Amino acid sequence: MNKEILERFFNNEASEAEVEEVLKWFEDRQLNPQKSQSLEELWHEIGASDYVSHDGDQLLHDIHQDIRRSEVSHRDKRLYRYNRTSRRRDYGFPMWAKAAAVLVVAVGLFAFWSVNNSHTGNSVGENREVTKIAEPGEKKTLTLSDGTVIQLNADSRITFPEKFSKTEREVFLTGEAFFEVTEDSSRRFVVHTGELTATVLGTSFNIRNYPEDKQTDVSLASGKLKVESGDNRSRLKSHVLNPGEAAVLDKRDSTLTKGRFDPELSLGWTRGMLVFRDADVDELITRIERWYGVTVKVKNREELARQKWRYRGVFRDEPLRNVLEGISYVKDFTYEVENQIVNITF
Repeated sequence: MNKEILERFFNNEASEAEVEEVLKWFEDRQLNPQKSQSLEELWHEIGASDYVSHDGDQLLHDIHQDIRRSEVSHRDKRLYRYNRTSRRRDYGFPMWAKAAAVLVVAVGLFAFWSVNNSHTGNSVGENREVTKIAEPGEKKTLTLSDGTVIQLNADSRITFPEKFSKTEREVFLTGEAFFEVTEDSSRRFVVHTGELTATVLGTSFNIRNYPEDKQTDVSLASGKLKVESGDNRSRLKSHVLNPGEAAVLDKRDSTLTKGRFDPELSLGWTRGMLVFRDADVDELITRIERWYGVTVKVKNREELARQKWRYRGVFRDEPLRNVLEGISYVKDFTYEVENQIVNITF
């Protein structure tokens, strides 16, 4: 696909034949824009001969959100801006193809921009930052330049340099991730997440720190890990963890405590296990939304919270309907699933 055509399409300057060419180009590849893997396949295809900088995942993240909104309402302004700001007619392509066309244009122009700007101020040797995002409903496995492997849980993001320095390896996490750190005695590995910092030389551990969580959890599977909290030396708190131990930071009062952890609850997600331990209705809904990339609406949600509603259960690689069926059998509710929306009635 010629990037000049994509640029004209984006600027509403393409001919009708070029518009049809752009839409048909995506449709011919039979890719599904709901799946991150498919989007990334297209991303790599269009940028195969060009350098694309680290903002690519953020762009994909924004486009994922556009596509999901369009599937729910079919009135998303961003996805229709091309038709509304021009005099083109609807060419009869399905909604997913139009949504995909937005991806094609954005990625094509981004690669086009990167190439044209690679000679104006961006040196080849510059160490760029990379941001990787796992959307709700998906997980990602990353291998860093030092060989460290990271499993990124749903609705999470991590930022790191393309190449680590000679003295330190630093990453920044929002959400949840499991780290298998390559041992390097000359360079410590540091994870920053909110107020908490975890420092290792070589080990495997899990960090959970979503913005809405009341606490940050660090669970050590192997090796040894130093966990610190506080933004200056006078307030600094720290614990050294051994395998099977966890550090918990209470975000309300910045208290950092050490104890044992439940391996299935803390690490089960890395093996496809969705685990609930006395989960209240808010936790259950949040976990399901994040795991499957859906929106859950519950009638009488406030009343259930007042009743101290709790649920325990474990699901391994189960589809959404199986999970809902299992929970509804125990907690006696009905549900409907339509267009990524789950309606629950007690």
